[in-house]
Amino acid sequence: MRHDIRQGVKQYMNDDIKPNYAALARQYNVDYRTAKRAFEEARDDSILGVHVQQRPSLLDDYRDVINAKLELHCSAMSIFLFIKKKGFQGHYTIVRDYCSKVRKQRIQKATIRVEHTPGLSGQVD
Repeated sequence: MRHDIRQGVKQYMNDDIKPNYAALARQYNVDYRTAKRAFEEARDDSILGVHVQQRPSLLDDYRDVINAKLELHCSAMSIFLFIKKKGFQGHYTIVRDYCSKVRKQRIQKATIRVEHTPGLSGQVD
């Protein structure tokens, strides 16, 4: 669901006003049923008081070890096998996903290319 629709519906929820779904739909360029569903979801969430409880990750105890191994350019599989010996109870996919997130956040070093003239590049003995 789009966040702008949810924010618009929450304004109505805070004022305890039942919105005109057709007008709300025209305002956000959606179908009236979408606006109605957004209002009903917001109403149900406020009634139930839905709170998602964060569970501790299996990787929490091993993040320092994984980050140290990533600095040494180790593969995710080698890191998984290493921490499995240390008592890690999770699966490889958890380690692989974490490693890919950390690698994406790193800044890649720029590669400097040296251009040569075509005659010099082709000379090989």
